[in-house]
Amino acid sequence: MNSTFEKLAASTGFPRISIYMPTHPTFPDWEQDPIRLDNCLKRAANELAQAGLGSTAIDGLLKDARGRSKDDPFWRYQDRGLAVFIEEGNTEWVKLPGEPKELTIVAGTYHVRPMIHLLRDRGGFHVLSVSRGGAHFYNGSKDGLDEIKVEGLPNGVGEIRGETDFDADVGYHSRGRGSEGGGADAPKYAALGDSPDDYDEVVLENYIRQVAKGIDAHLAGSRAPLIVLALPRTLGRLKQHLGYAQVLFDPEAKDPHALDAKALHKRAFGIAEPKLTEAREALRDQLRSAAGGSGNRYITNIEDILRAAERTFNLTRAFNMREGFTRADDHVPPRVLEEPLPDGPTRGAFVKQSDFVKMLDEFYEVSGWDKSGAPTEAKLREFVSDDLRVIEQGSQEA
Repeated sequence: MNSTFEKLAASTGFPRISIYMPTHPTFPDWEQDPIRLDNCLKRAANELAQAGLGSTAIDGLLKDARGRSKDDPFWRYQDRGLAVFIEEGNTEWVKLPGEPKELTIVAGTYHVRPMIHLLRDRGGFHVLSVSRGGAHFYNGSKDGLDEIKVEGLPNGVGEIRGETDFDADVGYHSRGRGSEGGGADAPKYAALGDSPDDYDEVVLENYIRQVAKGIDAHLAGSRAPLIVLALPRTLGRLKQHLGYAQVLFDPEAKDPHALDAKALHKRAFGIAEPKLTEAREALRDQLRSAAGGSGNRYITNIEDILRAAERTFNLTRAFNMREGFTRADDHVPPRVLEEPLPDGPTRGAFVKQSDFVKMLDEFYEVSGWDKSGAPTEAKLREFVSDDLRVIEQGSQEA
């Protein structure tokens, strides 16, 4: 995910289209998602037209995004949210583990701030439950599990057996000691082994390979722990084929199929919690080291940098509001609202006062601020663990 942030942050030039929208991981709710995207794209097209772009240029920009029709399998494999970033020649799709506010922004840079809150590690983990009857994937937290449909995940060994089967009247046989298989005239079943047990091994191997392939592709942008629950035989094969780096295997190797939803969550969270605690402690140690003046006093992870910037931005805003700053102080030079641009692709355009007021409201909302422009208590709680009166007390104590 770091590379995605870096790529988006480095991309500049008008137009850069940023779309955020809630999505649904289950049927029939997902049927409304392509309609929602279509509405967002219409808003983007209107803003592009107002900026002076012609219909041909607009159609070219939005072609890929418009191609995600309601029948596209893409919509069957979603999480709780989706971000779409569009520029000439490229459309970036980012699945989000949380539900964002629906938003469409056309500007000279991408709007990535909502991704900070939704993609940073907030104690989340993944769960893969595998039995012969099927593989199931979940996003988890301390509060519960949400099952997510993953593209390419087979519906159990039976599905693979149907793909691997051959003519029923071709049977297995036992070769005598020293007999040799192969050759041009060797029957097809000989390649699958000496007995039904060998054939079962082939089916199970193919099944696990497909499960691992689907999960690795789905988690390509994640860093959260993946808890894998399966019986010993299946667990051993998953250890061989899963490429995802942050995997924790169930040490008890119990049958997940026998667990109800509550028991499954309890089992998975019990495995994930030490890893999540370790990650939080490592972050605290990093911050203590920086604050104490020992070791490196800088960070290079783009998500941590953006998070630090968001904290500074909000605490600065809270301080200024405490000292008398108001919404009226958020303004632009009068010429922006009165003088049309003399040249360029947006020639003749200017910002209407009513549009500026609307944009300011939207900016406050996505920032987690109230209508007056002050950070809400919930937003400040993300950054301040002490008594908020330290920030909220007036200037008489300054």
